[in-house]
Amino acid sequence: MAYHEIASHPDLQDVVRSYWLVEEWHDRRTELHSFLPERAVRLTFYSGESYVSDAARAMRPLPSAYLVGLHDSPLLAVSRGFTRALGVDLFPWGAMALFGLETVETTLRVPPKAWGLASVERELSGLLASNQVDAAVEALETWLRRRFASEAREPGKAVRAAADLYRSRGQARVAELAERHHLSPRALERGFRSDVGVSPKKLARLIRFEETYNALWLDPRRSLTDVAYAFGYSDSAHLAREFRALAHVSPSEYARFVERRRDLQEESA
Repeated sequence: MAYHEIASHPDLQDVVRSYWLVEEWHDRRTELHSFLPERAVRLTFYSGESYVSDAARAMRPLPSAYLVGLHDSPLLAVSRGFTRALGVDLFPWGAMALFGLETVETTLRVPPKAWGLASVERELSGLLASNQVDAAVEALETWLRRRFASEAREPGKAVRAAADLYRSRGQARVAELAERHHLSPRALERGFRSDVGVSPKKLARLIRFEETYNALWLDPRRSLTDVAYAFGYSDSAHLAREFRALAHVSPSEYARFVERRRDLQEESA
């Protein structure tokens, strides 16, 4: 698997975490995978053959453009042959403003016509299919800058508190954030719901979870005790409970999966 992360334009850095590109060849040994819960709202443009589970656990084709919100359970997927995906990781308040959402707590969603994505979706699908990745990134960024320019507004206290939560890697406490931004904990909670689209506790939980599985992806042999303390869990048992709740596997099982995946990729190289 080839994964590349691309920094967003300075005009967008308050609402866009980054862009990313994933290119991968799937055979029978690697076709089954999952989309784990993330700390960002992901808008993805896709080229290839993949299927993803719906609410009834039935598999349906993955659309050429889709949005995945801040969900709290893995989405099962099957991919075949060569796939390429270009995505943008949006801060939740950015997704709220861009698409007029009332919440970002959603699983996979096909963009409705009202979002105005049809023309850029067609353009990006053609560019990705013809391997014009740089042009695709440029087209996506141009569209985002134009859309956010019309939606620009001064961030409120809840959005600034949420940005602090990201900077702390999910470890800042709600009371600490409320005090820093001169809000009561209840007012902070209301602000998160209305302006960020998710509660501060759930956002903190997802940020820490993604930090954890990214650490294990980079080093699957890393001590779980070390990982637990690095990301604010009380001990490895606390980490294991949270990880299993969100990934439906233990951190040890996930680490073994990463190692097996790398072994298969090396065999196929």
